[in-house]
Amino acid sequence: MSDVVKPIIAALAPPIPDLGEPESGKLFRIRGQVHDYGWGKPSSSSLVAALAIEGGEENFKPKPQHPYAELWMGTHACGPLTLYSAPSRKLSDVFAADPEYWLGHVLVEKWPGTCDIPFIFKILSIAKALPLQAHPDKQLGTQLHKTDPYEFVDENHKPEIAVALGTPVSDAFGGDPNMTTFTGFVGFAPLNAISGALSAVPELAQAVGDERALNEFFSSPSKVTLKRIFSALLVRGKDFPDDIKRSVDQLLARISASSNDDPLAMQFALAKRINEQYAGDVGVLAAPFFMNLIRLKKGEAIYIGADEAHAYLEGDIVECMAISDNVLNAAFVPHEQRHLRTFLDTVTYTSREQSHWILPVAPLERSVRGKTTKFSPPLEEFEVLHTVLDQSGTETIRAARGPTVAIVVEGCGITFEVEGERLETIPRGGVVFVVPGKEVTVEGEGEVWWATTHDLA
Repeated sequence: MSDVVKPIIAALAPPIPDLGEPESGKLFRIRGQVHDYGWGKPSSSSLVAALAIEGGEENFKPKPQHPYAELWMGTHACGPLTLYSAPSRKLSDVFAADPEYWLGHVLVEKWPGTCDIPFIFKILSIAKALPLQAHPDKQLGTQLHKTDPYEFVDENHKPEIAVALGTPVSDAFGGDPNMTTFTGFVGFAPLNAISGALSAVPELAQAVGDERALNEFFSSPSKVTLKRIFSALLVRGKDFPDDIKRSVDQLLARISASSNDDPLAMQFALAKRINEQYAGDVGVLAAPFFMNLIRLKKGEAIYIGADEAHAYLEGDIVECMAISDNVLNAAFVPHEQRHLRTFLDTVTYTSREQSHWILPVAPLERSVRGKTTKFSPPLEEFEVLHTVLDQSGTETIRAARGPTVAIVVEGCGITFEVEGERLETIPRGGVVFVVPGKEVTVEGEGEVWWATTHDLA
């Protein structure tokens, strides 16, 4: 939009009513958007459902046993934030009147013409495996949007982080069931582990169905030969789903009598679990035997860059990503929803140890009282902060250069203050916006998670 057109549109726009969030305000409550995908947790156990009562749409009431998967907190068109006291008014519309005030001059200079927060902040509640997927980089995102703007709604990349929350999950795969709060498949396992699985599991090699590609991989494991066999497996899942289902059924029948001491016992247990969710799907073979299983304890995090295969499995997480909703699905969705060829051409076939994906936690330099830590991926768009307040606790966080979104995940009466403006006793699930360049103080007992722009130097 040109600089000439912008003031004309602003002049024609209806005046902003006095809703308790004045145009010069420094902080105010906002509302996120709930998404109820089938892989979400039922309302009785969904953290998303619990938080959305205060942080979601107006008059949100969870339906009994309905799956609630995601609470979005961003300005992306697929799930935009709105004003708390005027739920029909999108936050991005407020920003349009004065982007530099609401987003910060550094952000506006870096991304000219934007009226968006450069990230999407989310809470996820996961009961079963998400689609096996990857997110395109910026170049591919632009191409996909140009070719199919209905399916790929923006041009951006979508690197993301996930931080584990919640209570322990049913980790029966060799982890500590009293400590693991998140499990998920991320990236390709080391080549020797994949080779060992292919050698030991005849049903897996049968499902790949390309003897020449298998022999080349065994004799020379590499990204190139891994791509050939992984592509062969997923393509057969699309073209010959009955054959893949037969291989899955044969595997499960055989491993039902196998010993827990089998070196592949974890992969067998994972295949059995996933088959209960997506019977006969090619992902039942692809994820457990080709990918890393990542386990996180509460407060641990992973970073997933563009073009990396992943499929979260179970748990509650804080998630944050660059502002995009582009996704390439390859399994655990109906065949018509798979972008298989693009996925296979896009994915990075680099095998890595599990430790590669871990994003360390560090003290936040802007924390005045040392009660806030940060998760900082190698990106400009965002970092995630975590504040823990003990009884009658207080924390002050010095100013960020960009906009900040906060959600109260634990606690029932957190107070936010910026330069004399106060929001009193924000309940669990309450979502708050803080303008750039302002120091913010929080008081109370509980936990606050924040997303803000990274170092916009």
